[in-house]
Amino acid sequence: MKSYKQYSCLFIAIIGLFVILNFICWHFFTSQSFEAFEHTGHGDILRMGGLPYIVSHTGQSPYSYHHTGFWEYLDGGEEGHFDIITIGDSFSNDGGGAYYQDILSSEYGYSILNMPERLDAISTLYVLNERGYIDKIKPKVIILESAESNVQRRFGGKIIESDAMSSIDIANLTGRENHIDPTKQMPGMMVRANLRYINSLYHMKDNRGVVIRANLICDAFTPDGHENELLFSITDMKYMQSKIDTDMVNENFNRVAALMHEKGIEIVFFVAPNKLNLYYPFLDEEYKSQCHENEFFDKMCDAKKDYIFMDTRALLRNAVMRGEKDIYWYDDSHWSWKAQQIFCDALAKELEKQVT
Repeated sequence: MKSYKQYSCLFIAIIGLFVILNFICWHFFTSQSFEAFEHTGHGDILRMGGLPYIVSHTGQSPYSYHHTGFWEYLDGGEEGHFDIITIGDSFSNDGGGAYYQDILSSEYGYSILNMPERLDAISTLYVLNERGYIDKIKPKVIILESAESNVQRRFGGKIIESDAMSSIDIANLTGRENHIDPTKQMPGMMVRANLRYINSLYHMKDNRGVVIRANLICDAFTPDGHENELLFSITDMKYMQSKIDTDMVNENFNRVAALMHEKGIEIVFFVAPNKLNLYYPFLDEEYKSQCHENEFFDKMCDAKKDYIFMDTRALLRNAVMRGEKDIYWYDDSHWSWKAQQIFCDALAKELEKQVT
């Protein structure tokens, strides 16, 4: 009986120590990695690695919310037409703390309806078309977007219209936020964040943790002491070695472009560059030798296309070469509003040439 009580007390003591140490680690160290998002709307790489908040000297986007979300369109009785429909992932939906659509709308006067993807951009468009929304909204342009790292998974296989799409609940495609009580997430979130922080400390010397630091040959960011340091996820490194079936990707977009051309609608496809791939030419030789540049953009630019493909990698690299800083946020995998501005200026010129 005495032995049972001893083991019970020991077990309770271990659990108590575990809880106390987690709270100490969270309060003094790990919680700082969540401050970036609270203050700026970006900082996902800090959260991945449990790293402290580092201040960027580039402020938040000067553009206010100036487009319509699809759920707003539904709640408003599905009224009105829009010049442009945008469909994409986090890069099209406040990833990095801003919407590029607000620049197109504010600066160039386009009315924009944004549709967050719940399938992939092409399949989402097929659903909208099958349900009659494209004919109802009557856009002149549809912009489809994907992060570079997800192009193969989303578009590397054949995508066709299917009768099964008629069974998809349109409410699941609205992008309406699901509000979850953060207090219910807190214990698990705290423990996971602390483990990431400890992992980062363990791998600080060998630089093989979830988050990797690499030196650049130029100053590309504004945080003090980190101007020539690239912070990126280990998954970015893995992507650099991956293969993308650009022929199939191009075939999928040519097919959806042909369908939309029948309705007088132009398709624009752009890919948000992988952060490591974007800054690859600016890596110092030590880090550049550890991976090879992914050829996706080169192959897509050479492909025969019946849609507008925006070479965002070239646009943004040129900006880095000109000395522009914080094209992507230092602490995030997403682009900044400065990159969005460069993209929107180039896209507006392209639309002016090709869309009447």
